[in-house]
Formats: sequence, C-alpha cells, structure tokens
Amino acid sequence: MAMKVALVLLLSIGVQQVALALELKMAAILGERTGSADGEYDQILRDALEHVEDDEDFLGRDTIRLDLQRQTYGSYWQSLVYVCSGSVVGRGITSLVLPEDVCEDCDDLSNTITYATGPIINLDPGSLGSEAIKMYPSPEDVNSLLVDMLQYFKWVDFIILYDNGKIVENLSPLLAGARDYGWNIRLLPLSEDFQETADAIKLDSLQDVNNIILYTFTEEVALKVIEKGIEYGIVTKGFHWILANIDLFLERGFIEELRYTDAFITRFNMNETDGSLSTTTTKQRTKYEFRQRLAFDSALATGHALKMFGQDNGGFDNGSPFVDESNNVRVNMKRCDSEEESSVLMDYFSKVDFKGMSGRVAFDEQGSRKNYRISITSGVGDTLHFWRGEWLQNPDYDPYNRFKRATDRFSNQRLRMNPYFQAEDDHLVISMVEVAPYVMTKNKEEYMTDEERKNFEQQSFVSQYTGNDRYEGFLPDLMLYIQDVLQRSLNIDIDYRLQVFGDAERNYGTKDIVTGEWNGMMKEVLEGEADAAAGPLVKTNEREADIDFTNVYLKGKIHLLVKHPNNIHDYSFNVMYPLGVEVWFITLFSMFFVAGLLFLYNHYNPNEWRTVIEQDGKSYEINADNFNIRNSIWFAVSTVFLQSYDASPRSHAGRVLAAFWWMLALITVFLYGMHLSSFLVFNKQFSHIRSVHELNQKVEIDVGLVQDAPVYSYLKASGASSNRALFNMVATTQPSPIVRNIQDGIERVRQLDGDYSLVEDHNVLKFFTRNKPCDVHIGEHTLDKFAFAMATKSGSPVRDQLSYAINMLKSNGTIDDLERKWLYREGKCSGVSFWEREGLWSLTLVDLQGAYYLLLIGIGCTLTMLFIDLVAYLLCPTMFQTTLRERNDDPQGAPQYDPYRNSGQPTSHGASEYL
Repeated sequence: MAMKVALVLLLSIGVQQVALALELKMAAILGERTGSADGEYDQILRDALEHVEDDEDFLGRDTIRLDLQRQTYGSYWQSLVYVCSGSVVGRGITSLVLPEDVCEDCDDLSNTITYATGPIINLDPGSLGSEAIKMYPSPEDVNSLLVDMLQYFKWVDFIILYDNGKIVENLSPLLAGARDYGWNIRLLPLSEDFQETADAIKLDSLQDVNNIILYTFTEEVALKVIEKGIEYGIVTKGFHWILANIDLFLERGFIEELRYTDAFITRFNMNETDGSLSTTTTKQRTKYEFRQRLAFDSALATGHALKMFGQDNGGFDNGSPFVDESNNVRVNMKRCDSEEESSVLMDYFSKVDFKGMSGRVAFDEQGSRKNYRISITSGVGDTLHFWRGEWLQNPDYDPYNRFKRATDRFSNQRLRMNPYFQAEDDHLVISMVEVAPYVMTKNKEEYMTDEERKNFEQQSFVSQYTGNDRYEGFLPDLMLYIQDVLQRSLNIDIDYRLQVFGDAERNYGTKDIVTGEWNGMMKEVLEGEADAAAGPLVKTNEREADIDFTNVYLKGKIHLLVKHPNNIHDYSFNVMYPLGVEVWFITLFSMFFVAGLLFLYNHYNPNEWRTVIEQDGKSYEINADNFNIRNSIWFAVSTVFLQSYDASPRSHAGRVLAAFWWMLALITVFLYGMHLSSFLVFNKQFSHIRSVHELNQKVEIDVGLVQDAPVYSYLKASGASSNRALFNMVATTQPSPIVRNIQDGIERVRQLDGDYSLVEDHNVLKFFTRNKPCDVHIGEHTLDKFAFAMATKSGSPVRDQLSYAINMLKSNGTIDDLERKWLYREGKCSGVSFWEREGLWSLTLVDLQGAYYLLLIGIGCTLTMLFIDLVAYLLCPTMFQTTLRERNDDPQGAPQYDPYRNSGQPTSHGASEYL
C-alpha cells in the first residue's frame, strides 16, 4: 500500500511539473520578399529560437516556438485589422516580427501598429520617431552617421540616389542642414530605365559632381544599382560612392569586379558580431543579408527580454515566472482594444544587451538600437577593404576601456577616423616640384637677395634641416595651414611628408603620346605613390581627364620678359633705318647729280646768272658764283632739310629742276620722318604687348618658354586658338627658343640683347629678376591667366578635404597673407625710378644715339676741314683770293655794288633786268 501511495505521489508531481512547463510563442508575418519560397527567414527565426530554448538561462523549463504567417496587404487598415484579430495577437504571442514588405504601400507599418499593441519588431530602416523595436539602426542615427561622414570627406556637391520616398523622409534632418553645412544636394530617384539614371549622373559629372550617396530601402536594390552602375559606366574612375545601406553584403567575385572599376567605395559594417551563432540553412552565416541577420537577432532579443523578465520575477526555480496566479501568460502582447498602456515585455527590451549576428544589440526607451559600432571601410582598387575608422552610436559606452586615453581630445566624438592615407600607412605624401618662389630648398644661394646672400656668408653656423623643414616657400607654408585646418575640422591627427622633385628634374608630369602614360608628379598620384600633387601644377583638361583637381588655391598670370629698352645695345645708327641703304645712296647720288646740273646750267644756260653777267654786266658780279659747284651742292643740301637758300636758279630749266628736286626731297624727308619713330621705339613695343594674340603678330623677336613649366603646359593644353598658335610657333621655331629652366631663359634674354623674350609666370619672373643686373623688364600687361590647383587620384576623398581647407584659408585671408609673404618679395631691382619707367615710353639717349653720333661725325669733319683750310692758307694764301673776274674800271678788283644799294635810288636799269 505504501509503495502504491508513493508511486501515485511521484506521478502527481511529474504531472504537475509537466503541467507547469509553458510554451511561449513568437509570431512573424513575412511578406513577398521575406516570405519567399526558399524559406530562409523561416528557418533563421526557428534556429534563433532554438538557441534560446537550448540555454536554460533564458526560459528555464519553458519553451518558445515560432508562429509564422505569410501575408501581404495594401493598406494600414487591412494590416491593423489582421494583426489585432484572433489570427495574430489573439493567439497569445510575446512579440511580433513585422518587416515592411508585408505592406509595401504603408509607411512604417510596425510603428503604426505599435500604437495599438506591442512589442512590434521591425527589420527595416523604419521612420523617424518610430516607437517600434528597430533592429536596423534608427533613421536618426543613419542621419548622424552620414552627416559625420560628409563632414569628414568635406563633400560640397553630391547626389543622393534613392529608390523610395521613405528614404527622403528619413533623410530630412540631413537635407535640412544643407544650408548650414554649405551642401549642394541633388536628390535623384532611381528610374525604371537605368539608362536615364546613368545619363543624369554623367551629366552632373561634367559639372564636377562625382560624389554619390546610394541609399535604398532594401539591399537587393542597392546591389542591382551597383551592378548596373558598373555596366553603364558610373561606378568607375573619378566617382566616389558611399553605400549608405548598413552591412551590404558583397560577394567575393563582385568585390573583385569593383576593384577593377577604380571607383572609390565607402561602406559601413556592424562591429562586435558573435561568430559562434549559426543556423541550419545551407547559406554561410557570413553571406546572410543584413536583414536576415537582424531577423536572427530579433528572436534572440525576444529571448533576452524574456530572460530578464524571468529574473526580475522570481526566476525559474519555483515554476514559470511568465504566468500569474490565474495561470494567465503575463508576457503576451496586449490586445489592441485593451486599456493597458503596453505589454510588460516592452520595458525589458530596453534592458537587452548582447552580441548578435548584427553586432551589439541593445535598445533605448524608444526601441532604437544603441551602443553599437559601425566599421568604415573605404578605398579604391587594392585598398577597397582598407579599414578607415568607426562610428560609435554612443561614445560614452566603453565597457572594455578601449577608447579611454588620457590625451584623447576627441573622446566625445562619434566618428573616429584615421586620416585617408593612400601612398603610405601613417602620413599623407604630397608631391611637389622645386621652383621658386613656390617651393625652395632653404639656404640655397640662388634664391637669396644680394643682402640675404651677404648675411648668409657672414654666418659662422648654418642650420641643418631635415624632413619637411628642408623646404620653404608658398606651398610648404600652405601645407602647414592645410594640416592645421584639417586637424581641427576632422578632429584627427594628420601628418604629411613633402616629396619634392629637384630643380634639375622639373618633372611636373607629361603624357606620352604613344603609350598614354604619365610621368612625374602625375604618375606618382595615379600609381598611389603620392596622395596629392601640390605643384605648382596648372589645371588643364588633359590632366583633369585622368585625375581630380581640388579647388584653385592661386591664380597665375602670364607675362612677357624682355630686355629693358634702356639696356639694349642696338645698331648705333638706327636713325638711318627708315630708308634702305639703296635709297640713301640713290638720294645722295641724286643730290650731287642735281647740284652738277645746276652748275652746268649756271655756266651754259644763257638765262643763268653767270652767262647774263658775262654778257651784259647788268647784275652784281658776285651773283656769278651763285651756282658754282660748291654753292650748287649747298643749295641741294639745304633744300633737302627744308632750309632757306642763298639764291635760286634764274633760268626756267634751273627752276624746273629745283622744283622737282624739292618734290623728291619733300617726299623723302616726310617718309623718313613718318618711319623714324617706329624704328626708334622698336624695342619698346614688346614692353606694352597686351595679349597673346598681339604677341603672335610680333615676328621680329623670338618668344621662348620654359620646358614643361606651368605656363608651357597651360599653353600646350589650352583650347584658345591664340594660345595654341603661340605654343605651335614656339615649338616649331629653329633654333628652339625653349629653355630648360627659368634661369637659362632669363640669361638668354640678357645675352640676345632684345632679340629674345620669355613668356612665363609673373611670380616666377619677378622673383628671379629682383637682383642685379637690373637690365630686364617684365611686361606690364597680363597676357592670360591660369589656375593652380592640387591634384589627387580620381574620386579620392583627399580632394574634397583639401578643397575644404583651401576654401577656409581663402575666406580667412591666410592665402592672401602667404601671397604677400612669398610672391611680393622685394629686391634691388624691385623699385623702378620715374625716369626708368618713363624710358619705356619716351625716347632716351640710347634711342637717339645715332643722331648724336652723326653730329659728332659732322663736327669731326668740320674740324678736319678747318685744319686743312688753315694748312692750305699758310702754304698758299693766294688760293683764298676772290675768283670773280675784275672789271677794267675797277682796278682794286673789288665787287661793283649797285648805287641803288648805297643811295637808296633805283638804278638806270629796271628790276626786271635782274630776273
């Protein structure tokens, strides 16, 4: 009997224990995508609940099973009625997984139903302010993440490519801040015909808008966009894509395909995942879509919430804590028509904290994920997987003291990024070419003024510089300020190394026309040996086709360097240039020929002075010599210079000859005068050339360029016809006027004495001509302008960061200060006196030296003739007696003066007799 009682007692206890075992239910309604025929979501959720059951710490002896349904609805009302019916909530469930594809036309269905009952677990991005349990990072956090990344990359112009209006609504905080951050955002919805989308992006690319944020409501769409983007040529070199969908899974083969596109890709992945979790599906855990991992973690989160509820309500030793005294399940979702505020389990979701497949899973009071970390990878080609930093949802959450550093001034920042280094691991590499005053080696004597060189030679100790301190100039100083701006704005420490081509190399970067490969700084940037080329590098279309340029940091001016007109040693007798040598000889011959004819007329023409006097003696006998050979020459000479004459020819033939001689003299003199000024100011005209077109018209002087220098590259690649014409003229001139460096060009200008000019950057010319000898002149007019910018690899984030820093330095006047410091430096030749300046316009002693030499020659001739006359007079005085024939009534041989002259009365013969 006792044994029978004992057996009944044991049986009753076992039955009681079996009766006390509770079966909980977790419901999931799957839509068209999540409830697909492969059943992956179904299996993933069941496997997750099996993990919960297998661990007695979760439910004790109780169990939980999945109540799965596949439904799709077209409206909120239909969805709400179904969930609140006996088919779902009425069946006694602890939580409901409700993805967005249950009702595609509903805006965040889970949030709407949360107002009626809960907990509702959403696997999709949801909406701003949603009260549902959100497994996906909340829209507020996604906005913060994107804003931080935009601030880090310093984007200004970019496209947001989206597939669903819900995305635009979720990004409204980011869009609202566009004005404050200075962003120019283009919202571009995906077109059903992807060609239209690709064409729109390419059109924006022509306007230097190459930055794109891709944010779609589902991962499937994002992957298709990238695939199509590769096919249609918008995921390619020059573009930078931020894939805003978290943990977007990319197959290995697809990643290889992305590597060869040369597009910069930035991706976000959840950190702190639990690798021990697994499922029984055929797919590897690492290949799960992010939503599938969120589904797995949603079941674990429900299990953890139940576990914490059980621990707070007596544990599992004395029966199930999930039922009350009336044997009602306490953790089930409340009915939609219930007056209870919410399910008791809702509060325990905010206490959940564990590592799941999707990273750390924890929720705040609004049901949003918290305390998670997002890993950021960004790169191009082989660097596509480079880890660049991470974003912390809660910077204060640091259970393992990973971020506690005493000197970390950025400890409160959400975004913890490393500088974007491509060439080397720990610093930026900035490539430059040594050309003064932009980049100079310190203590190099050729860059010093005369006074600086003198002081340098007197120093007993010369400092030895290393690293970046070896260089000075506009660009090294600019990089120091850029470093400071980026460190303060990005909240990261940035180091850089200057990689400088020597003055002898001068390798800015040229493209081989056969192989299409670049050399110099361009090659370093393209091959990743340098993060940026600071230059001085001129911005050209040819270069921009292969690399990206930052915003312009300096405008260059093209000027012409010539020998100063005051220092040109031209032909001394340049006053003779207006008439050709044959004209001079013919004119001289004509003068003597006319003088000879006048002499002959005077002797043989019956109406000329000598014949008349010899025949009737009615005139002064002195007039007989009016046109002897000496006076005839003087008549011809004096009339050439438009001077008065002592006597004119008397005969008609003589007067006609004189008239035609005067006409020739007048024409010759006026033509000479008209052309004289152009020859006297010939060397001055090049100082006043106003444009490249005008320079092309001046063929009298050779124009040179510095090989591969910025101006050379600009003119070579310029689309302006006048610039191309100038370059072609220089390139085809023989011997070649192209010089190796600026020093050779300036020396050539000096040596060729006005026959050579140099076209170059005004700042460079001014720097190298500031020291003596001050015998060259920089043209006062700017022939053209070009832009200096830094070059980066196409799509590189460094471009926008450098552009941001340059804009900041422009706006606060720092670049203006650097220009005054390095580009306006004075020297011995910097100041120009008033008369030196006027010498560019007025005629100087150099211009008129030929006239002075002619005067000296004339004075020398007169002195020579005077000496000959004196010697002849001393040797033979009779040679200087009068040669006039004496009349018989004048034994003294004195000239016979007409009594009219002495008495004032007319002579017996009329005045007409003298004509």
